[in-house]
Amino acid sequence: AFALDLQKRGIALTVSTMPMMSGWSREYDPDSRAAKALAAELASALAGTQARLWDTWSTLDVPAADFTDAVHLRWSATGRFTRRLVSATGFGARD
Repeated sequence: AFALDLQKRGIALTVSTMPMMSGWSREYDPDSRAAKALAAELASALAGTQARLWDTWSTLDVPAADFTDAVHLRWSATGRFTRRLVSATGFGARD
């Protein structure tokens, strides 16, 4: 409903999962069941809308040194993540 409401108002929605530290994923989600389930639920929720999904948990390899824990990026890594977000989604690009 949120995506449809924004779409009706001409606002583009981009949803991004957070990257997970690969060591955490290997230990606690070795078959990627949780990552795939999250991506599927998000894709289902956004189906029929113009919203975009960037599933970084499943697709983005972020060095372990860029994390403070399993999900929080160090401040020094946020610039690289943001550049990758813009590159992957066009977020912030002007037409």
